[in-house]
Amino acid sequence: MNQRLRFFLFFFAMLAIFAACQGEQPTAVSPQTEPTSRPTVIATAVAQPTEIVTAVPPTPQPQLTATAELATAVVTALPPPTTNRCLDDNAAAQPLPAARPAGWVYSEAGNLKLWEEGMTTAVTLTTSGDVQVGQRSLDGTLVAFVRTVPQETAELWVVSADGQNEWRLATVSLADYLAQAQEYVVDVQLYYTWLPQSHKLAYGLSPTLDALGSLPNEATTIVDADSGSTALLYAGGEVWSTQYSRDGRLAAVVVQDGLRIIDTTKGQVLHDLALPGSGSPDQTFVFSPDGRFLAAFATGGVAIIDTSSGSQTLVPLDYVTIGVGHGSVWPTIQWLPDGRSFLALISNMADVWGNPDVTFTVWQIDGVTQTAVSLHTFTGFPLSARFSANGSYLAFYKIASSQSNARELYMADLESGATMLYDQGQGVEFINWHPNGVNFVYRFGQQRPLLGSICGEPVEIPGPGTDIYQLYWQSNDQYIWYTGQPDNPDDYFNSEGDWTLLHGALNGEITELWRYRGLYPSY
Repeated sequence: MNQRLRFFLFFFAMLAIFAACQGEQPTAVSPQTEPTSRPTVIATAVAQPTEIVTAVPPTPQPQLTATAELATAVVTALPPPTTNRCLDDNAAAQPLPAARPAGWVYSEAGNLKLWEEGMTTAVTLTTSGDVQVGQRSLDGTLVAFVRTVPQETAELWVVSADGQNEWRLATVSLADYLAQAQEYVVDVQLYYTWLPQSHKLAYGLSPTLDALGSLPNEATTIVDADSGSTALLYAGGEVWSTQYSRDGRLAAVVVQDGLRIIDTTKGQVLHDLALPGSGSPDQTFVFSPDGRFLAAFATGGVAIIDTSSGSQTLVPLDYVTIGVGHGSVWPTIQWLPDGRSFLALISNMADVWGNPDVTFTVWQIDGVTQTAVSLHTFTGFPLSARFSANGSYLAFYKIASSQSNARELYMADLESGATMLYDQGQGVEFINWHPNGVNFVYRFGQQRPLLGSICGEPVEIPGPGTDIYQLYWQSNDQYIWYTGQPDNPDDYFNSEGDWTLLHGALNGEITELWRYRGLYPSY
């Protein structure tokens, strides 16, 4: 048991550094318009809302791409680069699906409420006074939540978005679990998550330790919120992590002695595989978009698993894991839209912390021909690198000096290998790619985020002079976010506060959508 706890010591130490910097709130800056000399590539298609900024300090969870370079305080940005900020003149934003209306589920006096754009009054979902948080299904029609009544029992419930048809799905005994747990387990909670593209929930028990670290998941069950039917996903034990296919039909479960592929509709183990190198809670493994393949870094290379037959092929590939203490960071995998090949980002050395000369290589691995081709090698901090949604571009920063927090933000074209110095300064931080594949968001420390482009100057994301807690794109130039402050910042998620939901546009227009008092909201 102590062996497993040590797996997480590094991640929690790193995340304490990460949260210390991320917890600094962006300060207000005056809105500015984009220079007319080089327009930012902006498409008219509407995007699925994507969270790009989270300035609230959440409960620490392991993040494979967290970087140790965030520990240095930042103040101001250096002058922008004088290079031409256009990597690809032909860059075009990809068509994107329509977004659902802006809306939040929040708790007010222990009752869940739901508000969406167009509503004049929030819908009251529960009236029992004992619910703190809820999760909407992807289609927005159902809300799941947990009741603890009495203290020793937890119940999983679901209710329709109109407040009707409240229904209990499961009841679990917390007391029975705690009675059999180790002495360092001080609490246990019922966790749950919606499976992708479905009305099914996976739920189980999550223990809290009186120490740093974590424990493997306990038994996890899938329940259909429409019919109430259940299926056991796995029985617990040495389960370190779970990934789901995009349609929610398959689950890949990393266990200490291998990897299991499970049919979530029946809870049936389809394939029980002895994957070399598995059993690590931070190991990289990713489903292809159509669920046909599962890719995972393993001992000696990349394993490509056919999810139908269970056959696996090891594509030989040299790589290093980046380790500190008892933890490891494995290479990154991102499938390309064609569903048959994926990109892998591999550091060329294990010593990356504070090293301005570290390099990394981007490989393309074909799942059908089972071959690996080296695309390009770049000089930069590998844990900062992020692929665009379409897999065409790469963002990363280079550490200018091991003795400072000065960084250079680069964009790379993965077809040609061309790179562009886009911006530079103290603590420049890449936040996320816009779903359209050509725009991205970054910022300098506490300053307001900037919207960049593969071919265009950055545009400051305007807003009022208050803290930005979360920001979601509704389209390529329209976004929503909320601001506010809990009554007790030391107990963020259990303290009520005053919150305001706002709608913003890149032309500087800000519209207040909804104001309420309650607990921290969820999208």
